[in-house]
Amino acid sequence: MRSHFHRFDKQQGICTTKDLPALLRCCGFAPSKSMLSLYQEEIDDAGGLMSFGTFLGYCYRCREFTSEVTLKDLLGFCRSLEREGQEDGTLSVKALRNLLLNVGEPFSAEEMESFLRDFADSEEQSVDYEHFLQTVSAAEAIPVTQDSDRE
Repeated sequence: MRSHFHRFDKQQGICTTKDLPALLRCCGFAPSKSMLSLYQEEIDDAGGLMSFGTFLGYCYRCREFTSEVTLKDLLGFCRSLEREGQEDGTLSVKALRNLLLNVGEPFSAEEMESFLRDFADSEEQSVDYEHFLQTVSAAEAIPVTQDSDRE
């Protein structure tokens, strides 16, 4: 989480209110718009800036509202989105972009481009979702667990 914070930190250990949504998403959280509005209002009331410690507090609060999902659950969901006959562990960039921009709390255009830079194969126009899910589930703040016994 510290490395994500430092990517947005432009003021020696301080980030702004506008950085919070992208920061939380980088750490694997998916706060609702109402949660973000509340958190941003709190930060604005305190001067519009937050330290790493303050950011950790918001991560903790987000984690309280995040239900635990297993890696197996996420892999199953992604497999269900693959095109029939092309079960190769990838999703098209077009399908994934549509999903992430239009379902639930949507990614911003900036978040989407960052995601694609990090995980898309530009030649194939696809994302290896197994690699992506393994990468994000390894992050310390993401409540995704390996659960081989769960059906």
